[in-house]
Amino acid sequence: MPRFYFDVYNDVSTLDDAGSDLADIDTARGVALDVLSDLAPHFPDNGAVWHHRVIVRGQSGKRLFEAVLTYQCIMISDESN
Repeated sequence: MPRFYFDVYNDVSTLDDAGSDLADIDTARGVALDVLSDLAPHFPDNGAVWHHRVIVRGQSGKRLFEAVLTYQCIMISDESN
């Protein structure tokens, strides 16, 4: 099985030195999207724009693709009053 590396870039960069043995690039794509969806609940609702990227590298270290999540939550009105 090929090995894929998942580097996460946001306010802190986390480089994957270990990698994961996966069946193919489609499986690696799914893992990259799972990583992004796991990050989403941790975003504050303060109107700031958050950009998160997962760059997937192959066994040779070559970048294969990038998955990006941009998140912003803006309060429009407060009807709780």
